[in-house]
Amino acid sequence: MPLIIANPNNVTTNALNVLQQNTKITNIANGTIAKGIVQSVNNSFNQYFTVLTRDIAQAYISSASGSNLDLIGVLLNTPRGGVSFGSIANSQKFYVSSGNFGSIPGIGVLGNIIPAGTIVSNASGSIQYQTVTDTPFSNSDTQVLASVRATSAGSSSNIGTNILVNHNLNIAGILTTNISAINNGSDSQSDPEYRFFLSKAVTAAQAGNLTAITLAALSATGVSNIVPIPYFFGVGTAKIIVVGTTPVVDATVLLNVQNAINQVVSIGEFVSIQPPRYIGFEVNAKLIFNSSVTQAQKQPIADQVTNNIYDYINNIPIGNDFIRDQLVDVILNTSDLIKDVDNDPASPTVMSNFIWTPTTTNITNGVVSSNFIKTALPQGYTAFFDDKPIVMQNVNGFVLPTGYTPVNVSF
Repeated sequence: MPLIIANPNNVTTNALNVLQQNTKITNIANGTIAKGIVQSVNNSFNQYFTVLTRDIAQAYISSASGSNLDLIGVLLNTPRGGVSFGSIANSQKFYVSSGNFGSIPGIGVLGNIIPAGTIVSNASGSIQYQTVTDTPFSNSDTQVLASVRATSAGSSSNIGTNILVNHNLNIAGILTTNISAINNGSDSQSDPEYRFFLSKAVTAAQAGNLTAITLAALSATGVSNIVPIPYFFGVGTAKIIVVGTTPVVDATVLLNVQNAINQVVSIGEFVSIQPPRYIGFEVNAKLIFNSSVTQAQKQPIADQVTNNIYDYINNIPIGNDFIRDQLVDVILNTSDLIKDVDNDPASPTVMSNFIWTPTTTNITNGVVSSNFIKTALPQGYTAFFDDKPIVMQNVNGFVLPTGYTPVNVSF
């Protein structure tokens, strides 16, 4: 433990008293050779002990910092986490304000593909992402969702929803926005963050326990949390539900989590990985505007309502309920120009909600396949602990059910 250093002046006084009592030196006043020597020696010792105390402090997780904390990490085989690039799957929306893609002048140069490497950015251009793969679309489509990755590493590229609104496609009729926040870009772990991980390293090193499994799962990019279910298949088994940073957990993320957990579980234990039980929502809503609103004003507001619906549903935490009245509030709070939402039961455009619930879910090599049934939802939905409400999207290993139409906002 750190040494406790006495006040140098007190040490000097005590030393002079001992010298006076046990030797023939009696003159210890200021300016004497005896006092000068004692003060000089004690000051040197004080400097040495100060350095020693500081160095000893660097040997403890609670007080070490910088490179000294990294050395402790080497001993515990837990290196400091480095920087990562923000990314998100199937959440960058390219869309049209009216008509469809085929009606846009000059659309033919794209060959029905949003090409990989397309740059999307915020209004000022200071934050940039790029599409990671070619994203095909048909001329009859009105929107398509692409996966993007930050061009710069670190948390400075993390953004909220509807921030990436510019692109470099040079086709005026195509609009873009990110319908989900991107918050998985990270900087190198700070000393306080790293201390927390190191404080858990000894427990995690025992392997097979919840701490080890949780840290292993969180080490995979794209994971925000896990929900463990011990003894799911009996003694020595568990099921881990992976909650992603995106509405639908990519199959690659599931495989990475499985591989990471396999490194820490004990022999003879069986831990299976799966995504949440996705509950898909459809929303059909007709906006009723104030009489003063022009036609030119309506479409941008309707587009923003659509984005806000995506944002609300996709950000309902796992196991939390879908509440229809909250959705209505999200719509009405989008703009003061919206007077109401058509809720007349006799109207053909009355606001309607449908849910798609899985009847079966199969996972093979991390790829999810399910059969879904569609049910009208007049009010809300009470979720089970592993239910994740989403506006479903096509993601690697997850295919939309036939007939699913996510969000339709009209006016």
